[in-house]
Amino acid sequence: MAKLVLESVADIIQNQVQDPAIGFLTITDAEVSVDLRNATVYYSVLGSEEQIEASTEALLRAKKFINVRLGDRLAMKYTPQLHFSYDHTAERAQRIEQALRSVQEATAESTEQIDNPTGDDEPT
Repeated sequence: MAKLVLESVADIIQNQVQDPAIGFLTITDAEVSVDLRNATVYYSVLGSEEQIEASTEALLRAKKFINVRLGDRLAMKYTPQLHFSYDHTAERAQRIEQALRSVQEATAESTEQIDNPTGDDEPT
């Protein structure tokens, strides 16, 4: 059910929500409660903090519309109530990658100093 909610919400936002403030928003994941009454939809936004904030506000403005359209698509007694949550995974991954790169560069510099303590490129 979570996959269906994810795909449906992503399609509704891409093809039916007419708010340009949505920007470069991507639906990254969805979780549906056991009773199918609630769904948390995770999203990320490509852009600055201001663009993330604008996209979040636009998404919240469109929430009722998205929920109604989702209900039209799902053949269920109850449509899950949507809750949107910003997904920080991409930002965390970028910070981790940056930290690993720094460690790798520091290790390379240390190795170079050990191999060549005088700084000469040619052996003596």
